[in-house]
Order: sequence, then C-alpha cells, then structure tokens
Amino acid sequence: VSVVASNEQPVQSSKLSNVDWWQPFYRQPVFDLGKSGNVDLQNIYSPLYNAAIVDKYVHEQFRSGAEHHADKYVMYDYYEFYLRRAFEQIGLGLGDNKSIKILDLGSGSGNTIIPLLRLLPDCQLLASELSAEMLVTLKQALTRQGLVGRCGLLQLNAEDLDFEPGSFDLIVGGAILHHLFDPAKTIMGCARVLRPGGAAIFFEPIQSGHLYLQFVFQAILDHDNAASLPAEVANYMKAWVTNIDMIKGEDKSAQRFLMIDDKWLFPNSYLRRASKAAAFSECRIDSLSAPDGRFERQASTVLEQYAGLKREVIPEWVWNFIKQYDQCLSNAQKSDTVIEGCVIFRK
Repeated sequence: VSVVASNEQPVQSSKLSNVDWWQPFYRQPVFDLGKSGNVDLQNIYSPLYNAAIVDKYVHEQFRSGAEHHADKYVMYDYYEFYLRRAFEQIGLGLGDNKSIKILDLGSGSGNTIIPLLRLLPDCQLLASELSAEMLVTLKQALTRQGLVGRCGLLQLNAEDLDFEPGSFDLIVGGAILHHLFDPAKTIMGCARVLRPGGAAIFFEPIQSGHLYLQFVFQAILDHDNAASLPAEVANYMKAWVTNIDMIKGEDKSAQRFLMIDDKWLFPNSYLRRASKAAAFSECRIDSLSAPDGRFERQASTVLEQYAGLKREVIPEWVWNFIKQYDQCLSNAQKSDTVIEGCVIFRK
C-alpha cells in the first residue's frame, strides 16, 4: 500500500452516509486516500500524517505484515462474547440503538468492528487505525462479511482524538492502549469526546496477573527438574520473564520502546489514576477469564499459541506445577489478579 499526499482538496461531503457521518465532528481536514489512484484505499480517509508519526507508532507487522497479521488473528467470536458482557455492565441493550455513535480505536483488521456491526446493526460506527495497510485489510474483511459501507474508515492516531466534545456515545478499543506511549492521553481524549453518560470499553493486559505468571515461570526455571525442560521451552520462558521485567514500569521514554510493540502491562492504579484525571465517574476492571484454572489456561496460551510449542513437548510436571500455583490463590484473590481485563470508563 502506498500512501502519499496529493494535490486533492479535503473531502467535503454534501450528503452524509454511513462512511462519512463522522466528518462534521472531526476538526481536521481529511482526504480520501483512494484519490491517489490506489483503489484499495478508496473511502479510507486521512488527515495525511507525517511519515515520522506513523513510523513511531506502527511496527512492520502492521504494515508489510498487515495481511499475515489479519489472517492469524481472527477473533470475532471472542470479542463478540466480551462486548456482550461489557454492554450488560454499562446498561446498553441490543434493541433500540439507531442513534448510537461509536468510535472504535485501533480497529486493525476488524476484530471488534465486525462484532459491533453484528450486535448493533443500526449504529453509526467509525473504525480508526493509524496503519493504512491494516485499514485495507479491514475493508477487505467488511467486504467478505457483506458489511462494506456500514462504517467509516479513518487513519487516526489514538493519542490525538481531535473530535468535537461529546461526539460519541461509546468508544471501543480491542488491545490498543498497551501499544501506545501515553495511554493516559488517549483516556483523557476519550473523556472529552464522549457525551455525558457515555462509556469507553477497552480490552487490555493487566499487570497483576502477568507478574504472578512470571513468578510461576521463574519458579519452574529454578525447579530441581528444570534440567528436563526442552531447550526451546526453557529459552522461551526465560525470554518471557525478561520481557515482563522490561515493560512492567510506567516510564516509556527509553529508546528501546521505539522497537517494542507491546509496551504496557497496566497496573490497576495507573488506569484508575488516568480515569480520575480525565474526570470519569467510574473505572471498572473485570477479568476476561474465569478464576478456575486461570493461570494454567494463560500458560497454555503463552507456550502453545504465542511460542508455537506443542503441549506434548512440555513435561507433565510443568503443568502439574502450574496447577498447584493456580490452587494457591482463592477465587477472591484471583478477582484482583487479572491477566486480561475488560476496562470500562464511565463518564
């Protein structure tokens, strides 16, 4: 995908549709990237960001690797389930929603967009993403699902929400805040562009659960049976433990964070401070997983899905060891030891 500035004039829609309903609320001039001649970019709008801004935030997996990433991470059913649950928490019914205006941040290839259009078929939805390449994959997904033309597509930096105050009823972000340098800035922006009574729903990694799993992995590496670990298992656990140490702090100014895509594991305190600073009335953090077997399931995800290690190469004593640690925490304690969380800010 080639994204270049052109001599085209900013888009000025005389008749607003499902793809441009949001334009009167956005305070910058926008351009249809398809005017450059690339048909894949048609109806994808942009304020034409400086290339340095895009390079700072968007890593290669979301650019040249956009199509592979989109194919690998198709999670419509996953997000539909948790969006339903979040809607119950904020009192949003699935019936009369014709006037609801939604901004989706970090839309990627559509993991939250497709479920939103399924659950709220009459909503006005704006999908946003800084990677134009990912927006192309989203447009392709909408076409496959028969949903093309059902939402706007905007190239947008999630740390720069330059919309009129009170533009949206709902903001959704599926795994976006932890990619940012300054998530609190985005949370502040959400509070400004939400109408009174609106809500922002984010799905994010939480520090407490990751630190507990880090402790479990390190205990396995220090175990008397550690010599029986296959090298690929031991090496991945070591790398995972090291990575947690690298990103668990709140200062992201170090040069290495320019190269790290997943920058945050959120302490509850950080999210609550950001909520208070933005004058949200509530910040709710709920686990996405049930307490029973929570850490065994997450260890399985880390080792089998992330690392590509088949279960049979991991010694059975490792799984038994993780189960023992899983049983050490009461369900009440596990409610405070969240690995992946649904974070809801209420205005």
